[in-house]
Amino acid sequence: MPNLIITEFVSVDGIAEVEKLPSVTWNDEMQKFKDDELADSGAMLLGRTTYEIFAGSWPKETGDFADRFC
Repeated sequence: MPNLIITEFVSVDGIAEVEKLPSVTWNDEMQKFKDDELADSGAMLLGRTTYEIFAGSWPKETGDFADRFC
């Protein structure tokens, strides 16, 4: 049976709402982690809000990372 891996972006105090995380800056280390995570996965399960965010932006994205969502 495959492993279930859960990835969440949360602050140290447990806040997971994007509006309350304005200081989060994407960097190369985070990009490598997400690239490796996606490459190792067979599927991705998103919550409704995240799905709606992805659905609105991914049709415009290009590259290997974006291609995996098609």
